[in-house]
Amino acid sequence: MEKNKTLETKVTDQDVDFYKHADYSNYLKWYKQGHQDFLESNGLSFQEMQENYGVKTFVRHADVEYLGQLFEGNNISINTSVDKIGTTSMRYNQLITCEEKVVSKAKITVVFTDKYNKPTKVPDEIRQLLS
Repeated sequence: MEKNKTLETKVTDQDVDFYKHADYSNYLKWYKQGHQDFLESNGLSFQEMQENYGVKTFVRHADVEYLGQLFEGNNISINTSVDKIGTTSMRYNQLITCEEKVVSKAKITVVFTDKYNKPTKVPDEIRQLLS
């Protein structure tokens, strides 16, 4: 299990806005990619959580700080770790860095739901895998 996972990617021409810097909405896309990569590095996927544990996760809250700019061609790192696992939710700490400088940081809270989309307990097996 990896308690901390870093995903490397590059800012593309589709990620930039009229001003030629990365549009704010792409940071959420990159955080989602980091979140998925983190789960996969710990032997989980969204499909597996639903099929094997009967749960889904949905973002409940996203707190994102933008601390610098990114431009087309920048190589970035998305660092993801679990900050807290509650009864029905989990919070990720995430950072986006470029050339070792933090350009954004986020706390993303996801809630676990059952097949009817009602909040449900984080399964013990998932809790053990990710904590």
